[in-house]
Parts: sequence; structure tokens; C-alpha cells
Amino acid sequence: MRAVRVLDSDAIEDILAVDAWVGVNTVRDFGHYDADPARGGKFVPVVDPANPITGQTDPWANDAERLVRAVKITVS
Repeated sequence: MRAVRVLDSDAIEDILAVDAWVGVNTVRDFGHYDADPARGGKFVPVVDPANPITGQTDPWANDAERLVRAVKITVS
């Protein structure tokens, strides 16, 4: 979703343009969490995709594809 607000000084009016793009698939980011995500751990994007972090005891500490951003829109 994108919203752009512009002041048109010639017409002396505000212009608000809103549009949205809707996809049909998920977008995943590759990385790990710095702590348990259930306890507020933050997502850390992978630094070097050729050398991901692996072998950690906790699965959240390993680099993997993860859904970390999403938008829920309710239309009524």
C-alpha cells in the first residue's frame, strides 16, 4: 500500500493519492533471530548468503527463509 500527499501550490489544494498492490504468494526473508522470537528476539537478515549461520541448538538461531513481515487488511 502506498499513500502520497502533495500540495499543489498552483491550485492551492492538497492531493492525496492512494494505491495498493496485492500479491498471491508470501515473501520470505533469509536470516535468523538474535534471541527467542517468542520472547521478543529481533530478526537479523543474513550477512553473507554464501555462508549462512547453521548448526545452532535453537532453530531460531539458524539462518533460514522466514516470514517476518506481513500486512493484514480488513475491509468492512
